[in-house]
Formats: sequence, C-alpha cells, structure tokens
Amino acid sequence: MKFSTHDIAFILPKVKQNNCWKAYLKVCFLVISLFGFFSKVSAQSQPEKRTRILLMLDCSGSMNGYIGGGSKQEKMAVAKRLIIQMVDSLKNIPDVDLALHTYGDTHREKDCRDTRLAVWFEPGNYERIKSEVKKLEPKGTTPIAYSLAMAQHEFPSGKGQNYIILITDGYEECGGDPCAVSRTLQEKGIILKPFIIGIGLSDDVIQSFHCVGRVYNTRTEADLSEILNMVVSQALNNTTIQVNLNNSKGKAVETNVDMTFFNAKNHEIVANYYHTMNTSGLPDTFKMDAVIKYDLQINTTPVILKHDIALKAAKHNIINVDASQGNLQINLKAGIVKCIIREAHHTDIIYQQESNTTHRFLCGEYDIEALTLPRVHFNGVKIEENLTKKIDIPNAGHIDFSYAKDIVGSVFVVNGGKIEWVCDLSGGTKGREGYELQPGTYRVIYRVKSAKQTEESITKEFQINSGTKITLDLSK
Repeated sequence: MKFSTHDIAFILPKVKQNNCWKAYLKVCFLVISLFGFFSKVSAQSQPEKRTRILLMLDCSGSMNGYIGGGSKQEKMAVAKRLIIQMVDSLKNIPDVDLALHTYGDTHREKDCRDTRLAVWFEPGNYERIKSEVKKLEPKGTTPIAYSLAMAQHEFPSGKGQNYIILITDGYEECGGDPCAVSRTLQEKGIILKPFIIGIGLSDDVIQSFHCVGRVYNTRTEADLSEILNMVVSQALNNTTIQVNLNNSKGKAVETNVDMTFFNAKNHEIVANYYHTMNTSGLPDTFKMDAVIKYDLQINTTPVILKHDIALKAAKHNIINVDASQGNLQINLKAGIVKCIIREAHHTDIIYQQESNTTHRFLCGEYDIEALTLPRVHFNGVKIEENLTKKIDIPNAGHIDFSYAKDIVGSVFVVNGGKIEWVCDLSGGTKGREGYELQPGTYRVIYRVKSAKQTEESITKEFQINSGTKITLDLSK
C-alpha cells in the first residue's frame, strides 16, 4: 500500500465537503502518519545506488515546426512519441527512476519563468509521465539556464547517478548562462555531465552547447530515435571497460593491483577496483560511465598514470597499459631492517620494504637504502620481468660502550681513508649503551662531559664483524 501527495489531495477535500470535521482531523492524522511511515519504509528499501534520469523537454513555440529529412511530422509530435517509447522500455529495468521537466508549455508569451517539474521522481510514475507528455503543447520561450538551475532541487537525496537529458530545438532566449549553471551543478556533484539532444540545431547553437554538456544533433526522426536510445544506454551504464596490464611482449598477463579512476575534470575519485583475471584468464570486464573523462592511476610500484581517457559509449573499451614487473627480495639473516626504495637517480621515496620480504616493482633500475647503522646503499639495482632480484644485507655485529662518567661523543665509520658520522652517543649516568653496527672499521671520538679542555678528547678505533659482540671501555 502506498500513499502519494495526489492521494492526500484527493481524500481530504472529500471528507471536508461533508462537514465531518472530527473525521476530517482523524483522516488528516491517519493519512499523514501512514504517508510518513510508508515514505520511510520506501526510503529504507531503496538501493544505495540508483540511476535517476530527468527528462527536460523544450516546449517552446518553435517545437511546432517540422523535423527535417522530408518528414511532415512536427518536432513535438516526434519527441513525444519517442519519449513514450523510451519510458515503456525503462519501466521494467530495476534501480532506474524517471522524472519529467518541461519549459515553455504554460504561457504563449515570453515568460522566462515558464518552467516546471511536471512529474517528480517517484517509483512507478511511468504512466503519469506518459500521460503528461501526451498533453504537452508548445507555446512559449526557451529558459534553458533557469530550467537547469531548478533541477538542483528536483533530484532526491541519496547515493546514485543523476542525469539530465535535454531535448531542444533552440538556444537560450532569456539571457541566462546555461554553461555556468551546468558547471556549478557538476562541481557540486548534483548531476553528471548533461546530455543535450538537439533537433535541427545550427552550427553556432551546437557550439554554444558544448560547455553545457555532451551534444548530439539530429535532423531526422530516425536520428532522434537512435541518439535517444544511445544516450539512455550511456545513462544505464552499458559501457564496459577492460584494462590490459601488458608485459614487454604486449600480453595482458599482469594483475592483482589496485586501479583508481578519477574524474579528469575535478580530480575526485570515481571508483577503485582491484585488477582481476576472469575465468577465461583474461582481464575482467566491468562497467563505467562514459559521460566523463577519466584519469587512471594503476597502483603498481611505482604508480602508472594515464590522463584524459574518453570512453566510447555503449561499447566495450580496452585500455592498454605497459606494466611489466619483476620482484625484489631483500634478505637479512638476523633481525629486521627497513629499506627505502627510490627510482634510480631520483630523490622521491616510492616504497619502504622490510628485510626478508619480497615486493613487486615495475621493471627498471632502483636505488635501495637499508636503514642500518651505518646505512647500506645498493644503487642501480635492475628489476627484470618475471625475475626475482635478491639483495643480501650483511648481518650486523654488536658493540657495548661502557663508561664511569657522563660522556659526550660520536661514532664514525672509516671508509677509504675518510671517516663518516654514524651516530651520537647517548651519555648520561647509566654507564652503558649498545649499538648494532654493520661490519667494518670504526672510531669513537669522545670526552668526559665535564671536561673543560678540548685536548681531553679521546679517539679509539675498533672493528665490527658480522654476528660478533664486543665491549669497549670508555672510562680510560
């Protein structure tokens, strides 16, 4: 059982006419309660994502003219017939809501406010739309910008995709800016890019509509029918896409990476998918909206970016991406060390990998920095397709520094006749501190913290071997 505003408008006056005021009030409360209840149930039962199509029909006086192609049919008659056919074709498709907005059908004079939501979004309103379409008569002017602006109040809230299909044979006649209005609605996320179906538009009018939405011009009834069906197909998301992650031989064998699709215009995330092979061993097919252009980010290491991808509506689209990959395995027999990965000759960090793990990288050369003491560098490491490059980090040795008095000092590694800083000593009153150091020759330079003369500095040299443990007394 459902109640609509039409039902309320019908019931209440009947009760009121019979002067049954108590009954009238009871019916008021009953109807309002039931209406609220069923509205709530209906809202709760709605899927999270619906396709909403607002049909916006030009009913200005020029729609009384004839469509091209030698036809004797009036533009309005053809448009009405095709819209009714479209409504019939959609009424059994789930998760699709329709509404009808008209302009120019109320006043014969130029009234730039002559625009209305003739049939609002409501489940099962198909017959109401068809009935309203049949009654339409072209009369007035063409307030396109104002009509588009009104649309922001006409789509219900909730998750879904909102489309406007505008059918018109003319241009803005009320001084408005359809481009600015459409841009604002898109930026606010109220609608996706509108479809503009022109009937015999001139080239200059077509050009003026490109900033409003995606423009299709028709000159015959057959054209109008084909374009309307194609536009509806796009709105129903019958555009499919396949992303081929190709190896060096151009075969789509790479998979198991995340893909992020962005709206190329406002850079908002549209969808995230994890690349998958289907049961036939081919990249899986999925649906995408063909209305907007995309930026695609393949979240490999490093990421791959493709910009301004335009999909062909109602067709299967294949996006080819060069993504040959190999593996990097970092080994350390004892302990765990983090490693910073950069592309060779670049400073940006692209990944942080722990020892004793394997990670997949795009084929190429990389610089690896193990965060040991001191740090160990592996530069120009080459990752090759379907191979695993193994890097072995030397096992550290351990040194304990002991001291009787609070000290200040630093540890340096001796490298080719030079010394390089490794770390500072903590000092303090605890009298002992230890470090894991890579194999090599080291010097510790220190003094008692309370010393007043530079010459009281002391230098001691020591050797670290893998897996060994030594103690160095800094008390003397």
